[in-house]
Amino acid sequence: MKFSNEILAACVAACTATSALAQGAGDFYGGVEVLQFQWSDTDGDDSQDAFSAGYRATVGYSFSQTSGVRLRAFQFSGVDDDSASDTLDIETKDLEFVSQFALSETIDAEFSAGIRYLEMDAPDGRWEGAVGPVVAAKLTSALGSGFGIYGGVRSSVVFGDEAVEDHPHQIAITELGTGVSWEKDMSAGTLGLDLGIEAQQYQSVRNDEEDYGLLGLVLEASFTF
Repeated sequence: MKFSNEILAACVAACTATSALAQGAGDFYGGVEVLQFQWSDTDGDDSQDAFSAGYRATVGYSFSQTSGVRLRAFQFSGVDDDSASDTLDIETKDLEFVSQFALSETIDAEFSAGIRYLEMDAPDGRWEGAVGPVVAAKLTSALGSGFGIYGGVRSSVVFGDEAVEDHPHQIAITELGTGVSWEKDMSAGTLGLDLGIEAQQYQSVRNDEEDYGLLGLVLEASFTF
């Protein structure tokens, strides 16, 4: 992917707002995020210099303090700078089991596994429904005074028919995120802020010739009651 220094600098202005409910035992919880991404294909002939908004929503249920299930839905739509008729539209839905536990006094871990559903319309390919496994992991390390650092990875492989050429095809999807976090206990609950970078890569979406990538800054605000 080709990103100019100006595009990377513009990531600093991209904002994500998230509102989350509590995740205690026997509780339902949910959240919504707004993301800003720039996208490009492998050789840069399809790309968008300006940022486009993406959205992610999460709803879940906690069986206990350490396990639960959740549904995550993501949507992104961008337009090629050189051709308004060429768009990149992505929708994913993940249904997964979640396990959370402490690795040490300062490091918390989260692991999840489940199934992903994908709909994707790329400049030279369209998938109207592809399904496959998805796994994810996230580590958060406390630094003190409410600050911490986090890193996460999410990976999936989905299988389905490519509608343009009408043949079976697979897409490997990798998502990476890292940044800093801050939490403060308040009388009504806990306020949390995350600032980080997220990248997504969609491989083998054009007969193993072209990949597509998204890159942007994530600013997440959450409140736990």
